[in-house]
Amino acid sequence: MPGYGPNTRTIMQIRVKGTVATSNNYVSGKIATTLPAVFAKSQDRVIVLNNNYNSTYGVNNLPTDSYVRIQDKTTSKGVYNNIVSGIALTNAGSGYVNPPTVTISGGYGVGATAVANMVTTGIVQSFNLLSGGAGYTQPPTVLLVAPAVGGVQATASSTLAGTSIKSIAIVNGGTGYSSAPTVNITGGGGSGATATAVLKAGGTVSSITITNRGANYTSAPTVTLSAPPAGGTRATATATMTRLVSALTLTGAGTGYSSAPTVTISGGGGSGATATATITGYISNITVGNGGSGYRNAPNVAISGGGGTGAAATATINRTTGKVTLITITNAGTGYTSVPTVTLSGGSGTNATGTATISTKVASLTITANGSGYTGTPTVSFSGGGGTGAAATATVSSSIASVTVVNAGSGYTTAPTVSFSGGGGTGAAATASLTGSIASITVTNAGSGYTSLPTVGFSGGGGSGATTTVVLNPTSVAAITIVNGGSGYATAPAVSITPTDGKGGGAAATSVLAHNGIVKDVTVTNGGGGYISVPTVTFSAPPSGITTVGTAAILKSNLTLKLEPKCIQELFEMEYGRMNAILGSEVPNTTGVNQTTLPNSFIDPPNEIVKDSDPTQPIGSAADGTQIWKITHNGVDTHAIHFHLFNVQVLNRVGWDGAVRLPDANELGWKDTVRMNPLEDCIVALRPFKQNLPTTGAWAGGLPNSVRSMDVTQPTTSTMGFTGIDPTNMPAPVTNQKINFGWEYTWHCHLLGHEENDMMRPIIFGVAPVAPTGVAATAQVGKVVVGWTNAARSATQFTVQRATTWNGPWTTLGSPVPVTVATTYSYTDTTVVSGTTYFYRVIASNVVGYTQTYAAPSVGYANTSIDSTPANALPVSAL
Repeated sequence: MPGYGPNTRTIMQIRVKGTVATSNNYVSGKIATTLPAVFAKSQDRVIVLNNNYNSTYGVNNLPTDSYVRIQDKTTSKGVYNNIVSGIALTNAGSGYVNPPTVTISGGYGVGATAVANMVTTGIVQSFNLLSGGAGYTQPPTVLLVAPAVGGVQATASSTLAGTSIKSIAIVNGGTGYSSAPTVNITGGGGSGATATAVLKAGGTVSSITITNRGANYTSAPTVTLSAPPAGGTRATATATMTRLVSALTLTGAGTGYSSAPTVTISGGGGSGATATATITGYISNITVGNGGSGYRNAPNVAISGGGGTGAAATATINRTTGKVTLITITNAGTGYTSVPTVTLSGGSGTNATGTATISTKVASLTITANGSGYTGTPTVSFSGGGGTGAAATATVSSSIASVTVVNAGSGYTTAPTVSFSGGGGTGAAATASLTGSIASITVTNAGSGYTSLPTVGFSGGGGSGATTTVVLNPTSVAAITIVNGGSGYATAPAVSITPTDGKGGGAAATSVLAHNGIVKDVTVTNGGGGYISVPTVTFSAPPSGITTVGTAAILKSNLTLKLEPKCIQELFEMEYGRMNAILGSEVPNTTGVNQTTLPNSFIDPPNEIVKDSDPTQPIGSAADGTQIWKITHNGVDTHAIHFHLFNVQVLNRVGWDGAVRLPDANELGWKDTVRMNPLEDCIVALRPFKQNLPTTGAWAGGLPNSVRSMDVTQPTTSTMGFTGIDPTNMPAPVTNQKINFGWEYTWHCHLLGHEENDMMRPIIFGVAPVAPTGVAATAQVGKVVVGWTNAARSATQFTVQRATTWNGPWTTLGSPVPVTVATTYSYTDTTVVSGTTYFYRVIASNVVGYTQTYAAPSVGYANTSIDSTPANALPVSAL
């Protein structure tokens, strides 16, 4: 099997009688040509370090579909294509007591998650899209859990994001144009984009003006300019795309508005989108004034006057008394400005009367400006107008923002025609400005739906040779790296992300606090958009101690991954004086003249924690889960190191003499066992994913954690046998106790004599627990009680968060609630203000590792928290 070999100790001697030149001979360019035969199609793409460090793949002629480079700008930008950008409610349902679970499936993509929001009992109002996922080629199916018997199941549909054309850049202005050439925009999957060219003196195209941005583009269309007369050169240009707000869907009309409320479109990484609302009067209730008498059948109900139309109602009678008892509205109508007259006739009775009550609601929304630069779905909010309850969702699609002249061409006598093609959208249009060569292109219609850059072509105008290049949109924050975890924090500090040059915004993140008051990690919750340079990251200060320091990485930035320092140490054991190999850690930031190795036995606290990798995150962002291990071999034997239940990829080998050695051809790709050579560093990449297990029946709640004492042969109070040195080479005494190993994996030597003599270390594989269910908030005088049910087998604690709007920002309340043997849990919030409406959510956490805290300068051992998606409760008004 690949990756396995004979026990190297059984090979006593190999005598080399001669050498023969081979066609491959470890020439990297030739190795590259054999790569397609090395990898099975079912394997993940390999991970490759940058050219300066990686010697095996550090060539330019690798097949582009056979690898993903850790620091590859060009691959990162496409990873977010085909994400879910929004979920629209198609039926609010009825009978819901708690927000239903939302399941997103199909569409050939992965990773999209969302939670439902309810403002009133019974119906679903909106959704929070937690992750857009990636790789969707068609909108996935959205399924909401059915309510109790008697209710109506809510339904919803998803929308895929596209990218849009932002501009068209002139690559080559061309020559010889006597008139502005025609600009043709083709491809990209859309249609309708148009533009005009502007000429300058000398027959070149000076600019392109987009006249229609088109719509539905899924990739960047081609921009083509018509050719100049004979002797000129054709101008060329490329389109730049942007994403704008293309539609607003009213999900809740609200009530009680005396004037049209103000519509605010915020977030989503873009800016500039505006809209206006119109209100209408409708009949909200009809009360029976006089039941009349003698009715044997229900009378007809007529509604007249009041300035509106369309209202209808039916009457209900009591046949015993002959009276009208109820009038039910079947159509509330629209346009009512005053109370209409209600007339009851027929039914063999007389004198029944009814009185209508009118109210107002939001009737429609009109987009007055589409904005630009949206990387996610913005929030639509309503204010003013005297009413409440209006809600809406935005749809973001792609359009052409600008066209850049790549080649101005020459010889144009009139402005050439600009045409757009491809990109998956429609409607983009532009005009060219003629100055002899094409100097610029102005986007006249950005189109929409673009998911990749379209090609820009030129035709007409009497010139030729103009070409364009695409200007990409600014990018978003991909990850935040902790430089200094700080100290003294009692709760996770707030994270602020500020653009350094005033460009960009919308990024948000939350910090994850370790159990010793140090910030261990930062999760980017919204990448924002428009960032040209890396923004500044600041953390709120602790009550006492050191403020955390972190740095951001944007998608177009190179990402530096820490090399996790691991080791193999061969030493003489104390009992019989035999040489024994053991695994451990290397002391960071030291020199060769110091002791660098920290050997660990199997019972020592685990230092290796690997989280379930996120397939929706691009390789090259810290959130994707990739780890790079540098395993330093401080010994003289060759070891076959096996990684239990997942594969790794050999990136490089570096000898103690500094020589970079190529991996063998049989080591390319992903392997579960890797050869470790003496006196050499072996650098491997790992990115494991959890198994795709069922989620119903016996599998409901997920797999439980492996919770055990570190030394199962000794009492839990024992302190004997542990190394007692943390990974920073500081004393950290250990007490044998039960700890959470998550889904416990191992790495070990596959040579039986070594494996059975303690050359083995545990790996904690951390998986997020299933979210809690039945979250409900109940207002009592001076407090709100939040209750929920534990649905996870791997949860260790719960975090309760509160906000004053359904989409945050969220504040963590108090300390985490520990998991016990109970099924239901509650938290009492006594910090509420009477009359304020609060939104609550609960997050299940799986805390893994040895959580004992130590006084500085000791750091202690590895531990972290892996969190579930949040589960929301209905909003509640504090008493």
